[in-house]
Parts: sequence; structure tokens; C-alpha cells
Amino acid sequence: MTTTTAQDLLELYFAAWNEDDRQSRKRALDKAVAEDVLIISPTGRQQGREALHQKIEALLERHEGLTFHLGSPIDTSGRLARFNWSLVDAKGPVVAGEDIVQIDASGHITAVIAWGPDSG
Repeated sequence: MTTTTAQDLLELYFAAWNEDDRQSRKRALDKAVAEDVLIISPTGRQQGREALHQKIEALLERHEGLTFHLGSPIDTSGRLARFNWSLVDAKGPVVAGEDIVQIDASGHITAVIAWGPDSG
């Protein structure tokens, strides 16, 4: 996995987090993550693309106007990518953290491990 490929994939992933339209968000997730994606964060463990969609939707409902931003260069090693992120509102960063994602051979995120205080 090259940094460029990971960058393209993570741009789709960020687009899903930043998308207000439910159907557009689902399309972005369909392109970016595997159907059975595993999400591990301080708020628990979820499995599946639909569970991730619900997690994003709940966060957007709680925090209107929040946007997800890449906070560092993407570091890759094999099929893993690591990056810092921040969730930002009109006043600035609300929360920041770090994610490690696993990417399969077809270019889909299969696992997300999120670090950060209440990472969504």
C-alpha cells in the first residue's frame, strides 16, 4: 500500500464523515470500507459498514457543523496506515485523536482502531 493510495482511500473515508446527506455518505462508505469493517474506539467495538454509518450519523446529530480533518501526514507500513485527525466546529478543534486503519488488497478499510477521548 503506497501513501498515495492510502491518501486517496482516506479522502473517501473523510468525505463520509463530512457528508450531511445520508445516501451520499453511504456511497462514500461503500467505496472506502469493507462490508464487515471492524471499528474499535474508546466508545466500544462495532462491526460492519452499517454500524459505522450509524456511528457517524449519531456524531453528526450530536454536533451539527462538525467536520473531520486529517491532522498529520499519513504513515503507511504494508497494509496499515496511521494518521492524526481532528473534529472541528466553527470555533476550532473539538477533539483530536489518532487512527490506525487496515486496508485489504482490494483497497477497502477492513479495520479502524481509533484513539482519542470519546472518538465518536
